Amino acid sequence: MTKTPTIAAIALGLLLAAGARADCNNDCDTLYTNDARAALFPLSISGATTAYNTLETAMADGNCNTCPDIVFMHALARVVMLFTDNGDVLVNDGLFEIAEAFGITITGDILTQLDVVIPDMKDGSKWVFPANSPDADALRDIIDNQILPVIDEILADLENFPNPDGPAWTFVLTDDETGAGQDIEVDYGDILLFKAMLYSLKATLEYQSPWNFDMGIDQTALNNYLRNTGLGEPQTIAEFQALLNIFSLDIRNFIQNNIPIAALNAPDPFDVIDIEDLWSKFSLNTYLFGAYPNWGMLNPTAGYLNVDGPTVLAQLKADILNIISIYNEAIQHITHENVPEGTDPQDDELIYIDPNYAYFANHWHTLINDVNNALTNDTTFQFTLETTFTYDIFQGAEKVATLTFELAPGAFVGQWGLFELEPGVVPGLPSPWTVVDVETGFFGDPIFAIDMVLWDGPQQNQIGWGYIDVEVSADGQTITDGVLVYNYWGEGGPAEGQVDGLTGELTNMETEQVTINPNPFFGDSPTYPDPVHIRHLFPELTNKNEFIRGTMGHGLDNDPTLGGILPDMAQDDWEDIFRFVAGPAKPNLDITNPNTDPVDPVRAKVGSTVNINVTVLNNGPGKASQFDLTLYRSGDQQVDNTDTAIAVRTIRSLNSGAQTTQVMSFVAPATVGTWYLAAMADSGRGVSEVDETDNWSGVITFQTEPINRDLTGTIATTFVNGAKGGDVGNVNVLVRNNGNDLAEGVIAINIYASANTTYEEGVDALLTTVTAKVKLAPGASKLYQYKKVALPAVLAPGAYFFLAHIDATGVITPDNDLDNNVVATDATVNVAEAHRDLIPSNLATTFPNGAKPGDVGDFTFNIRNAGNLPVRGTIDVDILASADQALGDDTLVTTKPVKIKLAANGIVTVTIKKVALPALDPAVDVFFLVHVDSGENVDESNEDNNVASTAAAIDINRPNVDLAGVLANLGANVPVGAKVTFNLTVTNNGAGAVKQKVRIQIWASADAAYDLADTLIVNVETNLRLKAGAPKRLKLKGVIPPGLNGAYHFIALIDTANVLAEFDETNNEAATPGTTNIN
Repeated sequence: MTKTPTIAAIALGLLLAAGARADCNNDCDTLYTNDARAALFPLSISGATTAYNTLETAMADGNCNTCPDIVFMHALARVVMLFTDNGDVLVNDGLFEIAEAFGITITGDILTQLDVVIPDMKDGSKWVFPANSPDADALRDIIDNQILPVIDEILADLENFPNPDGPAWTFVLTDDETGAGQDIEVDYGDILLFKAMLYSLKATLEYQSPWNFDMGIDQTALNNYLRNTGLGEPQTIAEFQALLNIFSLDIRNFIQNNIPIAALNAPDPFDVIDIEDLWSKFSLNTYLFGAYPNWGMLNPTAGYLNVDGPTVLAQLKADILNIISIYNEAIQHITHENVPEGTDPQDDELIYIDPNYAYFANHWHTLINDVNNALTNDTTFQFTLETTFTYDIFQGAEKVATLTFELAPGAFVGQWGLFELEPGVVPGLPSPWTVVDVETGFFGDPIFAIDMVLWDGPQQNQIGWGYIDVEVSADGQTITDGVLVYNYWGEGGPAEGQVDGLTGELTNMETEQVTINPNPFFGDSPTYPDPVHIRHLFPELTNKNEFIRGTMGHGLDNDPTLGGILPDMAQDDWEDIFRFVAGPAKPNLDITNPNTDPVDPVRAKVGSTVNINVTVLNNGPGKASQFDLTLYRSGDQQVDNTDTAIAVRTIRSLNSGAQTTQVMSFVAPATVGTWYLAAMADSGRGVSEVDETDNWSGVITFQTEPINRDLTGTIATTFVNGAKGGDVGNVNVLVRNNGNDLAEGVIAINIYASANTTYEEGVDALLTTVTAKVKLAPGASKLYQYKKVALPAVLAPGAYFFLAHIDATGVITPDNDLDNNVVATDATVNVAEAHRDLIPSNLATTFPNGAKPGDVGDFTFNIRNAGNLPVRGTIDVDILASADQALGDDTLVTTKPVKIKLAANGIVTVTIKKVALPALDPAVDVFFLVHVDSGENVDESNEDNNVASTAAAIDINRPNVDLAGVLANLGANVPVGAKVTFNLTVTNNGAGAVKQKVRIQIWASADAAYDLADTLIVNVETNLRLKAGAPKRLKLKGVIPPGLNGAYHFIALIDTANVLAEFDETNNEAATPGTTNIN
């Protein structure tokens, strides 16, 4: 049986094995060898350190440094020292110290009793790295500068080991030294395997990925997470956020946008997050292949320019071939030690090949040499994927079952198969059972442990569990001592049981193999000089990460052999391994509209930033995944992707039939000239399209111009017609830069009043000079607002434009066009002379019709100053009674002084209260007049508009009550003799109250007008108490008299006896709007 000790144990074992040798000078043994061996026992770190120091001295001794024992032990001692502190100034110079720097605690001295504690990450615990744990760069530095040099020195020692063709060289470890129960022999084959192990370790430590697998991992965030939060599932949202910070922004956003809100408040976010659901939404096209176009590509790539991928793979290939060569030499030595039989029995060897495991040893030896041959001779080899074994199972002479299972090649485990019981072997026990696990030493260790489960039909509910233990012969042909144990919890069968005495015979063995060519993977061969890019081996994916049928090896033009790595594979063969789906419809990208502003040719100043709009349309049936849109510049009209790329935009996706307009920004050349531009969609050729030939736009001519600036603008004011000298208003000046370069500085703006739109120096009136701090990009404008700008106090009446002279002192240079620096308002403003003008209006009074001399009332009216100067002071206001609405031979009611304060065009409401009505002619209806400024206290531009009248006249001494009514419809139909109730609403429309008993009648009429032909139905007296304007609802009962037949209106007559004197006696009749049928 092959023993599998650790590197340290092998090293120490080999050190202990270094016994006295005839090849060494006895003085060397006395001085060094014996002391070193004694120091190592009992396999302690401290002893190994002492031995190392002794052997270092020996290697410096010219008489002993060629002694094989010392050379060998020195090499092995250095291996031990890789794990321990060398005692120098380096912080982490031993593998144990490096482990401790990552939080792994190693204590003890005896190697076989070391206490190694790795942090437990169960139940929410974390493996938190210490604050001084090395990051990736520091670890690389430790490997390169501390570990690899030591390994190189060890290998140099071993390379100088004596030639094995010389005298036999062995070490014998006694039972007392090892506790193994027997002596153990170490020989040259063990040295060779040890060399192969060290070369493997060196190759592993030197390895740097030849491909770019960068996915935007933030190394600083990763280091902080390991040192602050640690390995283990995040338990809080803060820890979860710290974990997210490790990933790229796109992936962080994806996770945060697709986790449930509840996760943000959960004590353990992963209790809420559904990882499978999250994965179902994660698109490798978007977040891997699209986001990282260099992922899976051979280095050097961006970010890894110092890594030469082909060189790394060539070195790895050389390392593999070297390790295989040493391994073959070791196997050759080990397998021939006991030839002929009995020359060197193998039972006491440190490493030997157990005959019971010859099957596996031969399998792996053959495979390793097949790989060696393929790499050396630029050819292929056959690799066994799996072997299926089928046995007939017997109990005595009777066949009771069939057993089938698969084993991986050269493995000690297997899986998948069936155990099919013959009917009636175990009554009620269903079949077949599914084999789920096989553990075995296979054809050497004869015990097979085969685990099985029983499923309930298509529902796939487990209803049984069991296992079979069997012994298999060394050649695998027969089975003996088989035992079936089952536990069944389905219906209609035994709960549990056991079947003993099973045997079996192998009836079939099938091996599935695949042809592999490793050379395209490594490159550096005559047929395949260049390695493949890992990215190119993948199939095309849907956005649900499904493999698209027929696209395996998509980056190699859908080469199913993956560039020759699997030369016998076809696309259909991959269907047997992976699940593929029909590919989606392909897009077709076309540039429909390369727009320029304003027109082609594009013009821009030298060195400026230029924007060009490019519209891309997907006129194919499929959605386009992420692609680049690139704008190229050429010195001729033949633009292609070998010309200078001056702008690139990444478009995440574009649906079928959709379009997107992208702004392509670039910096114009620093010299004046003409160039040609064209844009290409999917410039990286990452999108598979219906037509790959129509991705270019047309050619745009691009011209650069010298730098210039040009200030102009517009002006507007708040001055209105009628403004006068001294008035204050606002001036708004919009300043615009029509040049092609930034205009920046503090400029002066002169504001003028002018009879025309052209500035005339010495003629136009200057209102003010203001300043403006401008910083205007080409084509930009800014509004400057200046308040309380006054017209000159002496400004002749007339029509004026207002002018703005922008940058009047010439601060901005060069100004390409000085003629447009003066701008004018669109229209003139008429400036008038200063004046005041009081105009009354809206005179109203509270005197009602029927007012009597001595009655008291109020007057309200408005006074407006129609002038452009304010009015302040006290004026006289006359209230007059007039037979008409004009001032003349009128009766003065009252004169009152009124204090007013009116701005230009201001208005005020004035109320004069408690005015007594004088004696007036009752035969004449009177209007009331208001005469403002009757004493002419105010100098007005118009003295003829100072009178206003009430809108209507009132009657003096006339009644001031007026009754009117509204009679509601009775109903659609009533019979003769019916008792009815009429709803009559009586309203007092007068200004006085009503307190009177009045008679009310209701008549039935063929029409809506009362006459003597109508029929009386109601005739009552009622007391009315109504305030001015108040209504009252009366319910009047009556009986429909005989003799009526047909449709009738009902008419109410109010105050039929005319006991109440009313303002209007003509509105006391009210008819129903509709008719009622009487029958």
